[in-house]
Amino acid sequence: MSPTADEAPQPFVCRNCGRRYEDEEADRHGWCAACRQLLVRRATTWAWGPAAVVAAAFVAVLAATGGFYSRFLVGYLAVGALLAWGVFKVARRVFFDVFRARGVPAPVKEE
Repeated sequence: MSPTADEAPQPFVCRNCGRRYEDEEADRHGWCAACRQLLVRRATTWAWGPAAVVAAAFVAVLAATGGFYSRFLVGYLAVGALLAWGVFKVARRVFFDVFRARGVPAPVKEE
């Protein structure tokens, strides 16, 4: 279905990079899709750090308590994976908000 004149995206100026866009719609904070994609990529990259620290701490606790020799090892590893995944998700959201507040360098415009 092609958009009608009423449904066509309104032109806007990205609040991050300052470029004017005619053919796409801004997100709710006024950022273009390219800036938002760069922001998500950066937040995802940074979120791996806290998740790795939590996973390493969990493995250290398992090693210190003898959890590797337990018959519940699979359950412990599943809990550790869920814990690391949860920390990754929360850290990604926190980094997303922090980086949005600071702004990201404007992506290179493809022509």
